[in-house]
Amino acid sequence: MASALSKTTIRLHWIVAITMIFLCIVGFYMTNWHDYGYYDLHKAIGVLILLVVVPRVIWRIKMGWPKPLGKDSPLLHVIAMLVHWVLIVSTLSMPVFGLLMSAVGGHGVDIFGWQMIDTHFAPGTHDAVPYSPFWAEVGEQGHEINGYLLMGTIVLHVLGALKHHIIDKDGTLRRMLGHSIES
Repeated sequence: MASALSKTTIRLHWIVAITMIFLCIVGFYMTNWHDYGYYDLHKAIGVLILLVVVPRVIWRIKMGWPKPLGKDSPLLHVIAMLVHWVLIVSTLSMPVFGLLMSAVGGHGVDIFGWQMIDTHFAPGTHDAVPYSPFWAEVGEQGHEINGYLLMGTIVLHVLGALKHHIIDKDGTLRRMLGHSIES
């Protein structure tokens, strides 16, 4: 029997995957090399990806996970399910925490010139003032923790896909690339 994923599943997966990997790389670069020239781009794409992540989460919950093609042990199956759930939750919470950090932190949210939330400046200065230092810190910590969690989980996910492709040769990766696989 042939096993194929819907075009919607494949498109949502790759749009979110490529965008989140890009955002993690840019975020890591900005924070470690203190190059703040990419913040507007990072924030704009981070907010826009929510328009894809939310439907993807709803789609995944509605459709469930694809039936595994391989014959993994019960332990590997549990690990795979955990990785998938962490990916789903973190791709949703990562931009939400980033939005919280920026908006409540007084930095505003600008999407390619459209000012969603204005920057909250201290009177007579160009210094951003948080609306709520507590919630800005919650957003910042959540965004940072999610960033590392997401990067680590993406690595596990890619390693799992490579295991299926190179070792198991079960068609899992080919199916996610749009091919119909005999199961």
